[in-house]
Order: sequence, then structure tokens, then C-alpha cells
Amino acid sequence: MKRIQSQLLVFLCFVGVMVASLLLAALLSPLVFHALGTFPFHRVFDRTAEFVFVVGAVGLIRRLGAGDRATLGFGGPHSRQLAMAFLGWCVGICLLSATVLGLFMLGIRAWNPGQEVSLSVMLDLLPAALLSGLAVGSIEETFFRGAMYGGLRQRGPAAMTAILTAVLYSAVHFLGEKFRVPAEQVDWSSGFVLLSKYFAAYAQPLSIVDDFVALALLGVFLAAVRERTGHVALCIGLHAGFVTVIVMARKVSVAVYDHPWSFLVGQTNGIVGWLVALAAAAAAVAVIAWPTSRAPESTPGATDWDSTR
Repeated sequence: MKRIQSQLLVFLCFVGVMVASLLLAALLSPLVFHALGTFPFHRVFDRTAEFVFVVGAVGLIRRLGAGDRATLGFGGPHSRQLAMAFLGWCVGICLLSATVLGLFMLGIRAWNPGQEVSLSVMLDLLPAALLSGLAVGSIEETFFRGAMYGGLRQRGPAAMTAILTAVLYSAVHFLGEKFRVPAEQVDWSSGFVLLSKYFAAYAQPLSIVDDFVALALLGVFLAAVRERTGHVALCIGLHAGFVTVIVMARKVSVAVYDHPWSFLVGQTNGIVGWLVALAAAAAAVAVIAWPTSRAPESTPGATDWDSTR
């Protein structure tokens, strides 16, 4: 019980850093905006929050003693990590491509009206999709399945670690704003006005429940991969592959929300939803149940989902 309490306390510390970064961004962003004067206010707010969060997260990780390569998920030879990341990227593309193909076969997605879809068009879209996948996969996995997972796993069982990181991973995807403050109207309170819109998606929870559950189960799947392998390289590759497919699919197709099976996709991007949730749950169970005869690479201690290291 004490171990679980310690784990929950560390989890709340990570949440606290996120909350503090948003509050400081609300306070500081008007000052930064007037000092720079060249960027839209909402972007200044976002970048300020990100900068404060990174500084706070690094400080927390050091405080927890979780800053070594193995705990962060980057232990082992670099060449092997790159190979595992590439393997993960290939697997991620295959897995989500199969899901998207299923959406097309069910009639839930359709090609953009009037747009010719060919191999050359797909190849033109690939570089930007690859960059997006690499950026999102690297940043999110380094934090959620890297630093946060490592810090929590030191203090409690893998199952609780997977659940906590997955829930927070899903939750942050629904933070943000579409509200814009005109440059001439920015004053000391504008950051807090923007912050008040940051949780708008949660005002209608039923509209995001399918996306939330699907992303949470994807988080559990990626956490299981992290636990089994002992590093985040495969997670980064998988995540990058998922994002690559999503970016390309959204460029060339649209969701058909008036289709009888459209409940299988959510409103966020027309791809993630109950179908992805089912696939992610199956993948997570497969990884957790996969027999292993040795501890994961670069991860000290046991791999039992009910044990602590």
C-alpha cells in the first residue's frame, strides 16, 4: 500500500507540473507577447507553457532520481535503439493502416470528393507525415513512456504505472483552445482568458469518451511495450507510425459521420474511436501475455506486472 501511495504521489507531482506550467503561462504570456510582438498570442501562450513545463519536468525528474538513461528508457546501444525504432515505425504503419483500411471497407471513411488519389500523391504527402510522426512520437514517448513511466515504475507495479501514464496521456490530448485574442486586445488578463478555454472539450464528456478510451488503451499498449522491452525506442517507432498514417489518411479522405457504423470513430480526427480502442486493447493483452524468459533489455529487476523493481 505504501508503494502505491508513493506512486500516486509522484503521479500527482507530474500533474502538478503541468498545472503550474499552464498557470505560469497565463501569467507570463502577455509579457512575452508584448516583448516579442511578432507571433499570435495563442502561440506565445502555448510555447510559454511548453517551455515552463520542460523546465519543471526536468527538475522533477532529477529530484526523483530518475534521470539516468535506463530509467528514462534510453539504455542499451544506440544502434539497437535505432533499429527497434525503425521496426516499431514499420509495425505501427502496418497496424494503423489495417485499421484505416477497415474503416474504408465499412464505408466510414471515403476519399476526398474530387481529389485524385494516386501513388505519386501519397509519396508527396509522405515526407511531412513522416516528420510529424517522428516529432510527435519522440516528444510524447520520451515523456510519457520514458521519464514519467520510469519515475513511477521505480515506486510501484507495472500495471498501475501503465494505467496512470495512459490516463494522463489520453487526457492531455483534449486540452487546447480555438479561441483567439486579437493582438490589440491582449492585456495582463488575456492569458487567463485563454486558459479558461483550455478545458472546453471536457464540458461535453460524452462527445469525447470514445476518443479518450481509445487513446488511453493505446497508452496501455505502449506502456506494455515499454515494460517488455525496457526502453522507449520501439514505442517511439510505433507512435510515429500511427501518426504518419493518421496524417496521410486525413489529407486524402474524410469521415462519413452519417454512416450506420460511424459510431466506431470519434469526432476528433475521424479515425481514433471504438474500433481503435478494440484493436489497442487486443494488442495490449497480446503484449502483456507474451511469454518471456528474461528481464527486458536495460531494465533492472522483475517484469512481473504485480511487482515493483
